[in-house]
Amino acid sequence: LRGDLHVHTDWSPDGRVPLLDLARACLARGYRYLLVTDHTKGLRFGGLDEQGVERQARLVAKVRAAVPELALFHGAELNIDPSGDLDLADSALGGLDFAVAAVHSRFDLSREEQTKRVIKALGHPVVKVLAHPTGRRVGIRPPLDLDLDAVFAAAAEEGVALELNGHRDRLDLSAELAEHALAAGCRLAANSDAHRLGELFNVENAVATAQRAGVGAELVVNTLELDDFVSWVEAQ
Repeated sequence: LRGDLHVHTDWSPDGRVPLLDLARACLARGYRYLLVTDHTKGLRFGGLDEQGVERQARLVAKVRAAVPELALFHGAELNIDPSGDLDLADSALGGLDFAVAAVHSRFDLSREEQTKRVIKALGHPVVKVLAHPTGRRVGIRPPLDLDLDAVFAAAAEEGVALELNGHRDRLDLSAELAEHALAAGCRLAANSDAHRLGELFNVENAVATAQRAGVGAELVVNTLELDDFVSWVEAQ
């Protein structure tokens, strides 16, 4: 892996790591790039609003100057509203390099409604990764009632990578679903979903899932060298 595309700093309500410390830790792991993905305001316990994203952008610029060896991308973990809209105004989204998006609410919608909301979000140009795609939490919450064939087809068409989330509460996608995603023409992203420094090692779980599914490294977007990774982001 050349980078992590799903990490949280102390700007997330549930994050604990200053951005500078996180950037230095990722550089020590040998990463070449990092996407900062703090929660946004649609989460039930809150997150960054439009003004918060603007303030964080100034911090990202400072950390880039302090750790120039690491390509630091300013993103967010956006919430997919029941309507399929994202929870920040386009004016704020336009200031991000790119983002991940996920469902964090209204798990009770019908299969048709859940599928429609996710597919609509995949079409937004700022979204490059669908985080923990089924929404399950191991031993806590079952997966969303989704037409995954339709979601995978939309992700492949839009060029959005599906996440292999290594957090022990998520492990989402599973190896079985990763195989199905590949068969649908999707690419994957192996991420930690770290909220603390020690959780950066969650990527080992994501890699293990990829290995069980027989996923080649060339199909995981964050194995790309920096120039190729930037080209992938800009091509979508």
